[in-house]
Amino acid sequence: MANSNVYNDVENENVGECNKEGDELLIDLIKSYPHLWNKEDKDYKDVNKCDNSWQEIATVMHLSVKECMSRWCRLRQYYSKERQSQEFIPSGSAPNKKRPWDLYEQMSFIDKHIYKRR
Repeated sequence: MANSNVYNDVENENVGECNKEGDELLIDLIKSYPHLWNKEDKDYKDVNKCDNSWQEIATVMHLSVKECMSRWCRLRQYYSKERQSQEFIPSGSAPNKKRPWDLYEQMSFIDKHIYKRR
């Protein structure tokens, strides 16, 4: 059980609600399980270990495994989209005045594990 003791004392019973605090906690939890997001991790393809990790995360989040996985997928997709928009600024374009996504820095740990499709 990777670092789950840190999150056992979560006082907010409504962490499962879709909100910034819930997303921050989900990101922190997933970050502590590299085999869920790092394809180079030796346990990346260990289905039992991944299933157990998702179950631990779901327990802390007070959500189902499916809901946690869905939220993580949404966060990862949004991070990829934000990253792409920051990387690609057409020549002659004005600087982007859009406020950066609040969770962008927190998600940056997956940066080197995201690859563009051809």
